[in-house]
Amino acid sequence: MISLGQQFILLLWKNFVLQKRKVCVSVFEILLPLFFAALLVLIRLAGTSTKISNSTTYSDSDISLAYPYDYQKRLVFTPVTNLTRKLCQSVADSIQRRFTTTGFSTEDDLLAEYQRDKNVSIAVIFNGDNYDGPQLPHNIEYSLRMDCYSEWKTAETYGLSQQPGPRDEYFSTLSFTEYPKYRFCDFLLIQYILDKTIIEQFNGSVNFSKDFDMKLKRMPYPAYIKDPLVSILQFILPLYIVLSFLLNALQISKNIAYEKEKLLKESMKMMGLNNVVYWLSWFVKCLIYLAVAMLFYTLLLTIKFTEKGNVLSLTDPTLFYVFLFCYSLSVIAFSFMVSTFFKKANTAAFCAGILFFLTFCVFYFLDKYYSTMTQSQKLAACLLSNIAMAFGIKAIAIYEGIDSQQSRKEIN
Repeated sequence: MISLGQQFILLLWKNFVLQKRKVCVSVFEILLPLFFAALLVLIRLAGTSTKISNSTTYSDSDISLAYPYDYQKRLVFTPVTNLTRKLCQSVADSIQRRFTTTGFSTEDDLLAEYQRDKNVSIAVIFNGDNYDGPQLPHNIEYSLRMDCYSEWKTAETYGLSQQPGPRDEYFSTLSFTEYPKYRFCDFLLIQYILDKTIIEQFNGSVNFSKDFDMKLKRMPYPAYIKDPLVSILQFILPLYIVLSFLLNALQISKNIAYEKEKLLKESMKMMGLNNVVYWLSWFVKCLIYLAVAMLFYTLLLTIKFTEKGNVLSLTDPTLFYVFLFCYSLSVIAFSFMVSTFFKKANTAAFCAGILFFLTFCVFYFLDKYYSTMTQSQKLAACLLSNIAMAFGIKAIAIYEGIDSQQSRKEIN
């Protein structure tokens, strides 16, 4: 009986002979990763990156009206008391527009009217039940609902696509919109007037125009690299990696299930084959194949071909290769797992391909809520290797947009 080492060498030789006989499949397994990596290089050549060395600063401005209305608008509020009615009427008078005020007994009635009537521009909701007395409570909490140009996703800390540079950079370059958009909905103006009115109720001697110089000023933004490829990488690089190695995952599951279907594995076990050696031979063969493919993938994305730079200009190539190498281990493990559930090769290949891609599609749903997810939720999501890879690529793409190199030194 031959030793375990000899069994391993023979099985490894057998696996490579089988791979060599499948010429078309082998060619596609090699060319597919190179094709998608080359696409990223072409995208890099089509665009340019610009390093913004100085911090982006903004000038201040007075708190004033954004746009005048020449038609009747409404300000609605809840609850209806003498104090809240007086406050909202003072706000409407201070705005100096054609505003009428309407009170509602409950928040549900207010929101229903707010959605029904397009002329409702401002909704003020006073929280609490202490507005029936002769004086305002000391702790006042209220919510504002504004008629804005687009839906505000206030429950999210960041947008779906995070890009380096100031938010709404395009609008900040225009002279008439050099401030954040919420200024043009008059949100800050209404908040300022309402706060000022509340303060005057407690201290009537305050003169805001004389005692306070209130200005609006946008927070500065540090130096960054302006690169349109960064936002593209966050979405297409994870997809390209999955598509690059989808065929590998499919073929690994199919080849192992084929030996099970044709009873080849059972025949070898009857001749003394060790089960651990069998799986180890497939693992090493697949790992060698994917390790080389990951190496070419890393070189294409990190080598500078032209003056326009490389795809990943700040990412350490060694770190990126280790990242892809770990991902290749998960691809092999996934394929092994799928192959154990099926006895037919074609069924195993079909299910492996579908499951491999579907586990990645979940990323586009989770990415929207990434900033609000807890650490436990993120770790649980990363149990799916494709999601873990996509989250990692997203982090790499974001760091590509700032003047900070990802290296082994920073990781340590």
